[in-house]
Amino acid sequence: MTHFWDDLFAEGDEPDLEAVLLNREERVKKTALFANRYPESTVVTFKLNIPGPIKSNEKIIRLYEFGMSGFLKQMNMSFKVLESVHEFKPTGPEGFCAIQGSPVKIKKCAVELENSPIGALYDIDVYCMMKDQLMSISRKDLEYPERKCLICSHEAKQCAGRRVHSVKELQQAIIDRCTMEGSM
Repeated sequence: MTHFWDDLFAEGDEPDLEAVLLNREERVKKTALFANRYPESTVVTFKLNIPGPIKSNEKIIRLYEFGMSGFLKQMNMSFKVLESVHEFKPTGPEGFCAIQGSPVKIKKCAVELENSPIGALYDIDVYCMMKDQLMSISRKDLEYPERKCLICSHEAKQCAGRRVHSVKELQQAIIDRCTMEGSM
């Protein structure tokens, strides 16, 4: 039996390493611009953890939109979202938000979402201005454990750093999580 998500990585945009690194630099600059535009607010970046060469296609965008809309809905229940911008590029979809609220409380909400089975695919970073410097609020700052690997119970950074799992295994784990989540 085939499922909707089975061909998630069959085709799509395959940016080269230079494009991915350039996009990372651009994301840092856009985050800083958001922080300067909303210095009293919390800035959030939202993207996907997508292993392998394919970073964007119709289904990856759908996965992003499902997660981002859920995140924004959660934020609007407790905080005021001042602005959110979404970009759909070959390097993958990503969003930037300015939210009026405690960066610690917002990070706790982000971690809660990231800890859900489908949320493990999301990468939500939270920033705030402190003494004219953009500061990241990390899991460690909140004394939360590091993210777990999509496949095993070890820390994701350890598995990624040592390349314990193949890209194909990681992609299959993502397909399995999307299939379990059902229709998005």
